[in-house]
This record gives sequence, structure tokens and C-alpha cells, in this order.
Amino acid sequence: MALPADTAVPLAAAARELRVSPATLRRWLRAGAPAMQPGSVGRGHGAMVCLADVQRWRRAQVAPAADPTDDVLLDRVARALHDVFARDAGRGFPAHRELELRDRQAAALLVVAYHRLHRELTGRDADMLPFEIEHLWTISVT
Repeated sequence: MALPADTAVPLAAAARELRVSPATLRRWLRAGAPAMQPGSVGRGHGAMVCLADVQRWRRAQVAPAADPTDDVLLDRVARALHDVFARDAGRGFPAHRELELRDRQAAALLVVAYHRLHRELTGRDADMLPFEIEHLWTISVT
């Protein structure tokens, strides 16, 4: 059930809607996330928050400005993810085979992981994919 984004909702319900634990949401509030009504000690006296305000605050916290070193880091991440797919995991075959994942499934998962890491580091979607991630994408769609 979607909660109203612009009205006060209890902390526990807001945490469920934001897909975080109540402890994480309380930590965000201590770190400066906006609360419509601060909480107090005792059952039933939790903070009331506006989902839209908390989401705006959170986006501002996790979307750092792009840093030139991000490209270097993202290239290293791309190589590492490709190695996870291609290299021996110590038993003569790649780890995804031990987990009984098909090559397509493993490659798709690693592409998704790259996109998530890129967005987390740069605050934006990738314009171009490194060769290693393009290779994994090709495997995932064939």
C-alpha cells in the first residue's frame, strides 16, 4: 500500500515504504533528515515523517558530485566484475557455476551491479559502458 508522500506518517510505516529498517530511518533523523514531528520515549510516541521530504533529503546525501577519480574507480570495478564472471573461483570453474547460475543470469546480475555502483558513485546513469561490462551485457542477452 502506497502511503501519501506529503503527509505525516509514523516512522515504522515510513521505514517500510522507504524499504529500510526503522533503525536506519532513526539514524537518518539523527543525521538531519526532516521530521514533521520529533519522536519521544515510549511506545506510540515515534517520530512522524513526510516521505517526500525524507526522500529528497536522502537523495541529497547519496548523490555526491562527480569526481574525476570516479572514472578510474569505475574502470577497476568493471574489470573486477568481469573477473568474477570469467575467472576460476578456486575449484576449477567460475563461482556462478558453483551457485548453479547460468552464464546469462550471472552476466545480467553483474551488469546490474555495475549500473548500481555507477549511479551510487556518480549520481547519474552511465552514458557509456566499459568494454568489460559491454561483454557481460552481450552474454546476458544471447
